[in-house]
Amino acid sequence: MRRRRATFESKSLSLSRSSWLEADGLIKAEWRPSENNRRARYCSLTRAAEKRLAQEVQRSREHTNAVAYLGCKSELRVALNDRMGIEPEDV
Repeated sequence: MRRRRATFESKSLSLSRSSWLEADGLIKAEWRPSENNRRARYCSLTRAAEKRLAQEVQRSREHTNAVAYLGCKSELRVALNDRMGIEPEDV
């Protein structure tokens, strides 16, 4: 399986944030010249970070599905009450 690596300059990532990410083993960082020959810090995600990201994405999907389910159930209760006179507590 081919693995993609995300690499970026740390202009938008403060050093304190990148330091704790690196300390937690979530990124691997190195200093090297940028395209305009300025010194820049380049970071890439580690396998641990990719695994954690996948877990967080899955957790987010589960939360989204739960909220969507509750929303649909709520709409169903309102429709039943409006059309058939069934009280929401009866559903």
